Amino acid sequence: MIKERRLTPHDFAIELMGNVESFDGVGIERIAREEGIGPFVRTFAPRPRREALEFLSRAAVLAILPQDSDMAIPAKIFDYMRFDAWLLVLAEFGSATEQLLRASGADVVSPDASDTLAALLHLRYLQHQRGERPVRLCVNEHYGRRAQADRLFTALEGITGAPPRVTEEPALVCAAS
Repeated sequence: MIKERRLTPHDFAIELMGNVESFDGVGIERIAREEGIGPFVRTFAPRPRREALEFLSRAAVLAILPQDSDMAIPAKIFDYMRFDAWLLVLAEFGSATEQLLRASGADVVSPDASDTLAALLHLRYLQHQRGERPVRLCVNEHYGRRAQADRLFTALEGITGAPPRVTEEPALVCAAS
C-alpha cells in the first residue's frame, strides 16, 4: 500500500508504545528497515496509563497482535473498544479473541492472511482519506455489563447443572398493615 499509493511517513505511520524495542531478539527498527518501511515505524517507551490512553485515542486503527494462547483475550481489547478507531485483530478462527469479536465490526484476520491484512489496511486508509470514521465498539450492547454477565452465568449454569435463572425481576408485593 505504501508503494502503490506513494505514501510518505506524514500520510501513514505504524506507532508502537511499550516494551517494543525488539521482537524475538531482533530490533523493531531493523525489521522495519529490512521490510522497506523504516521511516513509517515509530516506537515510544512505556508511558503512564493516562498518557497511553491519550496516545491510543489519536489512532485511526488499533491493532491486537496474536496471543500466545488461543484461549487468551488480551485486556487491551476492552480499552481499545472505548475509542473511535477501527480495531484490527490478528487471531485465528475459533480463538477466544475471535469468538469475542465475531460479528462485532472489528476486523479479525488470521495472522497468516497477509493479502487480507493488506486489503483491510488499504480499505481503512481509503475510508480515512474520505473522512469516514469508525464508531467505538463499546456502543454495541452485546459488550455491556449485563449482556456479558448473562453470558457468563449461562455458561456457568451449563457447566454446573444449576437451574436457569429467572430472566425477569420478580414483582415486589407490598402488603398494607
